[in-house]
Amino acid sequence: MNGKVYPKGTVFQLLLSGRVAASVINEWWEASTQTDVRIRKAKTKGCFVLETEDTIFVAHIIKLWPGTKVNIKEPK
Repeated sequence: MNGKVYPKGTVFQLLLSGRVAASVINEWWEASTQTDVRIRKAKTKGCFVLETEDTIFVAHIIKLWPGTKVNIKEPK
């Protein structure tokens, strides 16, 4: 992503539209990615938030869907 090394426990939150969220979950399922993902409805109408700690999966999503908004929550 930006070359920064994130500490263990960093959570990446991606804001995705409905169709993109479905495509991302399909990509996760078909690739048999060994990472935990959580998805929930966002406050933004028609959008979802995908949460994961896997930087490689996040970078893959950003590469496939440029312009994806990402919020990074580092542990305290």
